[in-house]
Amino acid sequence: KWSPWQKMDPSAKMTYSGPESGVGAGYSWESKNENMGNGSLFISESTPYSSITTDLDFQENGKGISAYKLEKADGGVKLTWSFDSDAGKNPFKKLMMNLVGKSFMNKTFDEGLNSIKQIAESVPAATTPSAAAPVDSMAVVK
Repeated sequence: KWSPWQKMDPSAKMTYSGPESGVGAGYSWESKNENMGNGSLFISESTPYSSITTDLDFQENGKGISAYKLEKADGGVKLTWSFDSDAGKNPFKKLMMNLVGKSFMNKTFDEGLNSIKQIAESVPAATTPSAAAPVDSMAVVK
């Protein structure tokens, strides 16, 4: 519900696989939206209440790694979302990724982080980590 990409194409076909949460949980998508395309995302590392790393495969558009890091901050939680990809050996593709891709990704990440913030602020605060949902279940929402 928070993913900016799923908002780009609500009619995209999503296929979930692996465990419901934690390492190995993931999904693949098929979309006719050129900004979304086809691909898959799987959790490759997970440390409850601390971090999640996902491996992404954008098929003909390459692969990437996305990470979510949570830290205590000023009575709340700071969430940092990062992304790294390999544009391959094509110099034009690398240039376009640097010029256009970064701007698009920054805007998209801001939208996603704002959605997560709204969702997090709409539920009662947990009093202890054990009362909260495990962090590794946040990345794959069916």
